Amino acid sequence: MRHFGLLRGRGVPEASRMPRCSVARLGCGGQCATVRVLQRRRARQQMDRLAVCRAATSAAASADISGKEYDAIVIGGGMGGLTTAAKLAEAGCSVIVLEKYIIPGGSAGHFERNGFVFDVGSSMMFGLGDEGTTNLITKALESVGKKLDTVPDPTQIHYHLPSSKAHPGGLEVKVWRNYEEFILELCSKFPHEREGIRKFYDDCWKVFNSLNSIDLKSLEEPRYLMQQFVKQPVSCLTLASFLGSNAGDVARKYIRDEELLNFIDIECYCWSTVLAKDTPTINAGMVFCDRHFGGINYPVGGVGRIPELMAEGIVEKGGHVEYKANVKKIVVQDGQACGVELADGRLLRGKKVISNATRWDTFENLLKDAPEGVRMPESEVSFRDKYKMSPSFVSIHMAIKENDSVSRTLGTECHHIIVEEWNEMMDPLGTLFVSIPSLLDPSLSPEGTHVFHAFSPDWMENWDLKGDEYLQKKDEVANTFIKRLEKVFPGLSESIIFKEVGTPRTHRKFLNRIDGTYGPIPSRRPFGMVGMPFNTTDVPGLYCVGDSTFPGQGVNALNLGVLEGLFLVFHVFQEEELTEQVRSVSKGSARMEVEAVSTYRCIQWPRQGAFGNMCRGGHMYAPTKTWRRWHRKINVNQKRYAVVSALAASAIPALVMARGHRVENIPEIPLVVDDAVESITKTKAAIQLLAAIGANDDVEKARASKNLRRGKGKMRNRRYVARRGPLVISGGSPEVARSFRNIPGVEVANVDSLSLLQLAPGGHLGRFIIWTKSAFARLDEIFGTSETESSVKKGYKIPRNIMTNPDLARLINSDEVQSVVAAPKEGGRKAPLKKNPLRNLGALLKLNPAAKAQRRANLLASEESRAKKAREAKLQAARANRNAVKKVSKEFYSKMVTDADYIGEDYDVFSRWLGTTQ
Repeated sequence: MRHFGLLRGRGVPEASRMPRCSVARLGCGGQCATVRVLQRRRARQQMDRLAVCRAATSAAASADISGKEYDAIVIGGGMGGLTTAAKLAEAGCSVIVLEKYIIPGGSAGHFERNGFVFDVGSSMMFGLGDEGTTNLITKALESVGKKLDTVPDPTQIHYHLPSSKAHPGGLEVKVWRNYEEFILELCSKFPHEREGIRKFYDDCWKVFNSLNSIDLKSLEEPRYLMQQFVKQPVSCLTLASFLGSNAGDVARKYIRDEELLNFIDIECYCWSTVLAKDTPTINAGMVFCDRHFGGINYPVGGVGRIPELMAEGIVEKGGHVEYKANVKKIVVQDGQACGVELADGRLLRGKKVISNATRWDTFENLLKDAPEGVRMPESEVSFRDKYKMSPSFVSIHMAIKENDSVSRTLGTECHHIIVEEWNEMMDPLGTLFVSIPSLLDPSLSPEGTHVFHAFSPDWMENWDLKGDEYLQKKDEVANTFIKRLEKVFPGLSESIIFKEVGTPRTHRKFLNRIDGTYGPIPSRRPFGMVGMPFNTTDVPGLYCVGDSTFPGQGVNALNLGVLEGLFLVFHVFQEEELTEQVRSVSKGSARMEVEAVSTYRCIQWPRQGAFGNMCRGGHMYAPTKTWRRWHRKINVNQKRYAVVSALAASAIPALVMARGHRVENIPEIPLVVDDAVESITKTKAAIQLLAAIGANDDVEKARASKNLRRGKGKMRNRRYVARRGPLVISGGSPEVARSFRNIPGVEVANVDSLSLLQLAPGGHLGRFIIWTKSAFARLDEIFGTSETESSVKKGYKIPRNIMTNPDLARLINSDEVQSVVAAPKEGGRKAPLKKNPLRNLGALLKLNPAAKAQRRANLLASEESRAKKAREAKLQAARANRNAVKKVSKEFYSKMVTDADYIGEDYDVFSRWLGTTQ
């Protein structure tokens, strides 16, 4: 996703609302300045550390980068190139990133002017969530040991769209982070399309949930596709059903309202620069749903912190990031890419070359000296037939100061899209995109100011100007932008303290992309994502990543393409170099010899390792040992304390019932039966006893709870699980154990050897216990009392009660306590409800009696103004009608004169007869 990011604190959990400092800036004051200073200091410290690291990396790399062969050479330090290098560095590959400019990130970078930090392009960042498989930026940062602080955006975009009959004041829609809130707002704008809206976005969720349930790797790898189909057949079939469809086709299945279809178009256009009919459904589903699932999160310190941290992590993992490294060409030998040549003459060798440049730059510029078949393969000719370059952007980075009018109009939404006319949406400079990221992160600008970024698509051919003409057009476009923005943000022009204008030529110069393009767009109606090229090329050893490859534009889609390409690169590395070996991906480890599995062995794949811990289906690393210290000793006094506590809890009916036991029909708790029970030898008699004392309900509950165990435990001699029933504690008679042991859920214990695992299974107190009389009587002898010691456990007494009388209600209501407690106060005056005079007319009139007359005067004045305008409109219409009649009369008279002029010797000219000529 390029160019966006939002904020609003309505209808979202507290943890994801606006940070305190932003709230303070909107009116609270308080701690805003302190928080701003801390955030700015933290961001500056991070940038200083990166600058030192970058300088050290460049100094070290300049001396020796051309003296070794790399596993991979990455051309371009944009997000695609950095993510590629990060994953390769994590895997232990020697990798170098060659960036032409002085900072990493490309269009995801940032720059500083006069104390203001501006994002080059994208401010709306997907993929920074913590859940699922589509949080690709988070995973890329984690791969190099980095983590980034972010600010959650409760809203994504505030749309300002053209007026219509249904919306005469213009269509205003806010895309909330909370999905249901967004759907309810959209349905309120189009109540007649409520069902169609739900069905369309439900299809988008089907796509996203399918993507989020599978491992995102290369679609060029048949083994991966087969594995994913076996694991997630429903998800794979769902994605396959949408693979050839476009978002516009899906929308028109459910929606008929043309204005709502236009809204779906701008939803797609704002990130793909094409209408919904040309946007693949899979791309749309990923974008439309990830903004609600993982959310849009703005990086603290600016979007440029992402590539800076990634470059720092690559260096820490042993890779290189070389700045001011302008790649002149890709070196091809024997038809295979084997390195690159820099503009300063240095030659770098690599086993693989990975280009993050566009496919136009890669094959038309970097391979222009290659042989004919390599320079422009047939697949690239087909690509250029199906796709063309997307437009670049004209952007204005402004610094504005806060005042009353600006503070009211900015609100809390960070991103806005402005469309005045639907038919001009795709025209050059037709749609305005606005980003105000300092609403999310105040550290981007000084106190009392904001950074304001406005931009609109435009083509390079419109800026083929020179000298003063170019500068004059920049000023004209900037002034036009500001006038258009004034309609949404009144007072903006008066608040500008700094502005800098960028054009497609600026993007071409600093991003090193042909015509400043941001990727390919279809040149004709596409068949979903089927026509998008993958990461492999027809040139051996050369791979492409970035927005020119599947799945297309957008930071998250770009990172998905990178992961697919990396999976394929790893596969090629394995086939070429590691046929009988598997490289350990742990840092600093050597290769481990692993037996290769022959084809068709069990369910393994051909040429796959057999027993290593890194192999599919292999053994675990460092298997558990029998001599491991599995158990830990517990103090005897602690164990006794736990046992007596569990016994005490079993005598409280509330705790017994809270544990889930069915004791509603039990006569009393604790339940003590006669010693004759110990003479029962038959299970039938034991069942009759349990029914007689009302314990059968608990037994039936345990019997009905028997179920198959989840997980692999069912294959390890513990197939079933069931709830615990009554525990029968006797004096140790063996007949009791034999008679009760076959009853489900019922357990038998000896009072002389009580187990805490039986008294409180799972650590939950309140076991239902059935005591025999002799066993219950022996408790004082075994455990003692609070006054007398145990006769069995030397020197042991049960813990003393904290309260001798636990009946708190009786204690509080006793005469002794109530006699010294102050009587309740009565007759207190209730504070009246204060009404807001700005909302309540009665309260306003109490404060300002003249408000009623003033409001009446305002109403009369507005009515008089409307009547005056109506009269003027009527007079103008009558005047126009009279002028039209005069014009028709003159035309009729002239035509009549011309038609009556009969010329000849027998006729007098009619016009002469009328006296109009001589």
